[in-house]
Amino acid sequence: MREFWRTIEQERCTVVLVFHDLQAADGGAAVETLNLSHVRWLISGGRAAPPLHHRAYQRRGVVFKQGYGLTESA
Repeated sequence: MREFWRTIEQERCTVVLVFHDLQAADGGAAVETLNLSHVRWLISGGRAAPPLHHRAYQRRGVVFKQGYGLTESA
């Protein structure tokens, strides 16, 4: 989990797709200490993210989008 966020920080990713289970793994603690100023959008997938996650990213100035996809329909 921490390695994932460290990579996002080191590579200065601007758009991040993250699955709900990954966000929930450490209760969002890793996100609180990272420099995410370069992230323009964070898109959540896998299932609906709780409002707690929306607020945590918004406090950091990251635009949080709830993604939706149905791979079986392709």
